[in-house]
Amino acid sequence: MDNSFTPYDDAWRTMLNDAPRTLFPLINEMFKNRGIHLTGKEKLEFSANEIYLNRQDGEQSKRITDSSFTINDGGIIRRFHIECQSSTDGSMVVRMFEYDAQIALNDARNNWESGDLFVKFPESGILYLRSTENMPDFVTTTIEVPSGETVSYNIPALKISDYSAEDIVEKKLFFLIPFYLFNFEKYFEQIEEGDEKIIGQMLNQLGILSDALKEARKSRELKETELMSIAGMFKKVLEHLTIDHENVRKEVLNNMGGKVLNYPQKTAYKLGDAERLVRAVQKSMEKYHVSLEDACDGCDSSLDEYNRAVDLLKNENEQ
Repeated sequence: MDNSFTPYDDAWRTMLNDAPRTLFPLINEMFKNRGIHLTGKEKLEFSANEIYLNRQDGEQSKRITDSSFTINDGGIIRRFHIECQSSTDGSMVVRMFEYDAQIALNDARNNWESGDLFVKFPESGILYLRSTENMPDFVTTTIEVPSGETVSYNIPALKISDYSAEDIVEKKLFFLIPFYLFNFEKYFEQIEEGDEKIIGQMLNQLGILSDALKEARKSRELKETELMSIAGMFKKVLEHLTIDHENVRKEVLNNMGGKVLNYPQKTAYKLGDAERLVRAVQKSMEKYHVSLEDACDGCDSSLDEYNRAVDLLKNENEQ
């Protein structure tokens, strides 16, 4: 993306920051044709999103990428760059090359003795929230060097419209759930008019995702904080995507509100309370050299409440 922001960019970044583990299955799906298969145990490290492009007039222009990060798999380090697009844009491949080239330069190895320069382009991909029927599965950049030789590389273009709720559940693509409603955007007018068939299809698909999240919580496949992020960003996307379609928003909230949108956030809020209570009690014990019971009393809490908070945090860390 450029320097402009949308609520969907915010949702993307929030998912990256608060639920980074859910990114691994998305990477596997996006780059499966390159033989990349991550287990989720690799080390993920995000890089600064700001890059500066050198322009012909000598000035620099600031650009902000949606995500640039490295994954360390037992000493094998791969650089990734993924952009999330809410609309189709013919200039996207140009921007991807600009970003990729600058990222490669930032990571470049320069041999000062020989004057040689080695640059390695990142694994790049695009997630399209909206797409057309004829949109290809990848875009290609070809570079011709002065000798006449050419090098081409493909950038996979993942379209959320290609994935049903069943696909998302099967492939553990929880990262995509906040954006799933884009798949029904073209039917919003019919839903506004009360088309029961379309409404039923939408609610059925959302129900499958809701059940999957409940099961993931029960099995501890997802942490409470990750569920909070998914639920919160689903609501954020819903609010902005349906800003002119009140009936669509009501249908989703009436049927999904108690299933997926509220409970995880409430639980995560309790998790935050638990963290604050434990920190406060432990700080009091260290600072004033008092017993656990006295520290709890000083924090307007009971020993039982403190123990429950410790258990909640312990269960969270074990997931």
